[in-house]
Amino acid sequence: LFGEIGDLKINVSWNLLGSRPVVVELHRLLLLLGPKPLKEWSEEEEKRRVQLHRQKRIDQIDLLFDLKLGEGVGEQSQGFVSRLITRINDNLEVHLHDLHARFEDPPHAGGGPPFHVGVHL
Repeated sequence: LFGEIGDLKINVSWNLLGSRPVVVELHRLLLLLGPKPLKEWSEEEEKRRVQLHRQKRIDQIDLLFDLKLGEGVGEQSQGFVSRLITRINDNLEVHLHDLHARFEDPPHAGGGPPFHVGVHL
């Protein structure tokens, strides 16, 4: 796994922070992806990661339902900073320019050929 960003531009309208979007522009983004080496992969670790991901997702859904039902931290009890962060997150825009993603699967010990595929947007 490797990544490189040519340019990163963040446009923040400080005077209108709550009402205008925060724009993040990524130019010349290069991603090089590949499978995890078999020596580093373990079934137990993969099961633990999947379970952790599922638990995080369940916690997010529980929080969402609590907020909708008014049982959790309501809008009235949230502080100014918390409301501002939520609004900025809702208005966040990410623009990708000149994205190149490449997946490389090295040759296996069995003598199979390497596999490469790339996408340029």
